[in-house]
Amino acid sequence: MTNTHSAVPLHHRYLARIVLEASTPLFVGSGDQSPLHEALVQRDPFGFPMIPGTSLMGVLRHALYQNKTEWGSFFGYHEDRDGEGSRLKISAAYLLIDQGKVAEGEWRDTYERPLRYFKELPRRQHVRITHRGVADTADNGLFSNEVVYQGCRVKFELELKSDGSPDDEQRWMALLAQFKHPGFRIGQGTRKGYGALMVRAYRWRKFNLGHAPDCEDYLHFDPSLNALEVEKQLLTETAADKAEPEGGIYYRLKLKPDAYFHFGGGPGDEEVAHTTVSEWVMRYDEEQSLLAPDLRLLVPAASIKGALRHRTCFHYNVLQKCWAEAIREESDREKVTGTKNAAVYTIFGSEREVLLTATVEGNPSRKMPPQRGHLIINDQDLPAPGMEKIFNHVAIDRFTGGASDGALFSEKANRTKGLTIDLYLDRTDFDDSNIITALERALYDICRGLLPLGGMVTKGHGIFTGQLLKDSKPYHPYDHNH
Repeated sequence: MTNTHSAVPLHHRYLARIVLEASTPLFVGSGDQSPLHEALVQRDPFGFPMIPGTSLMGVLRHALYQNKTEWGSFFGYHEDRDGEGSRLKISAAYLLIDQGKVAEGEWRDTYERPLRYFKELPRRQHVRITHRGVADTADNGLFSNEVVYQGCRVKFELELKSDGSPDDEQRWMALLAQFKHPGFRIGQGTRKGYGALMVRAYRWRKFNLGHAPDCEDYLHFDPSLNALEVEKQLLTETAADKAEPEGGIYYRLKLKPDAYFHFGGGPGDEEVAHTTVSEWVMRYDEEQSLLAPDLRLLVPAASIKGALRHRTCFHYNVLQKCWAEAIREESDREKVTGTKNAAVYTIFGSEREVLLTATVEGNPSRKMPPQRGHLIINDQDLPAPGMEKIFNHVAIDRFTGGASDGALFSEKANRTKGLTIDLYLDRTDFDDSNIITALERALYDICRGLLPLGGMVTKGHGIFTGQLLKDSKPYHPYDHNH
């Protein structure tokens, strides 16, 4: 194997330490299971959640590696008998627990208090929905996983071996800017609202090892992430400009509920049979020490995604003039619904290979590989308990017209002054205008109260009205005079 970069002296080092905060819950899976969860998060030796360096490296490489010439010597590559090792090194990202420090070295009694918050992490339940809008009863239709609290902060280090060229510095800045890209997500479930991160602290420096003072500083730089004093050697910089995605579209829904909404939290409590979902959010004080988590109402991105997925499928079929009366058999219906619908496959992705059946005469059917979705939605959280109301119900005996014995039940629903939902559509590798139009019509249906969100919508819950913004501008695709 040859190494094309080995003859160039790498006499410079770029070193950065970054603190990221989880804007939404995280799920970096460990591959393990438990009696309660099908998937558990990755943890460090002390039991705190962590993000492996391989996860960070993989996301950055996927986002930036356009070609071997530009990025091959940066991330490394292997092609037949030709290849090169990576010049970039990334540590694992560890949880900040006390005064900006992570858990490392030997066990300390001070780890006991913060660790109790992470012994039982929040649990997310999921159910696959069919093209009929009901739960999938097939194997693995219902599943759950752990998530790391929103608000958790992690710290890690990056180091780049460089020849000091302007090209290397430009790529280094592009790498750092990637942490502010809207598509930068870590872990699994990034299209279900997980994995969004924001930069909380940012320090980096370029060391010229041919310059004696720089070389001395580099040789005495403490590798411990808890060496806060030595970090003063790193320059405090404003992070590189936000990486503005080419061709991406930002949407914002500014909504108000007409009445109440209900995003189900599973089993009931001592008051009602059906509760709304809430989740703990982690907090820090000014010294970056963990505080007790705060309970918040949750609007899961998965619930919003499910409603949009179903309605986008409908609008795309309308645009393709694929009408219901022309579909006679169940097998024909499946060809234009679910992931076999081109809009659903493109925007929301598919975990398996699909055959996209042509809905326009003359267009061939296409076999498409598995892919992740292009639409990113964040989980939203609201103050808890908020404006809460209990609704009581009773089932009626159809013969007597009276109440059925043992059929009294109730649920909690919530109300809020306003709800803002941000979405980002990455359209870098597709240009079908009908797909985008179908999504935008589905979003606008939410704003007009035609597409309820959440559960128990047949009882009047989940109807929102409001405004849709596209790239910060009002979006009005319909003539309101008709």
